[in-house]
Amino acid sequence: MAPAALPAGFPHGQLSADGSYAGRKAYCNVTAARSDYVDSARAGRIAVPGAWSVWQTDARWPDDVHPYRPADWRLKAPARLVKEMEKHNGSGN
Repeated sequence: MAPAALPAGFPHGQLSADGSYAGRKAYCNVTAARSDYVDSARAGRIAVPGAWSVWQTDARWPDDVHPYRPADWRLKAPARLVKEMEKHNGSGN
């Protein structure tokens, strides 16, 4: 997926030149991604941006991820974005 094909607001700086997503946090499911985001925002560990989304990639769990820190998994190699799984309005919900 080329960066130009992404919806407005997607952080293009997080994509490789070929449109893949690498080195960022990885979650085994949408619920885990949402929970970590909401918990981090409420605790002040991250700033709550505008609208945000959870994306499915073509990476396979656990083959394409590695533990970066306890409870923090990262992609081993670039993975293509496949589908936007959830979209949120930016209120931390």
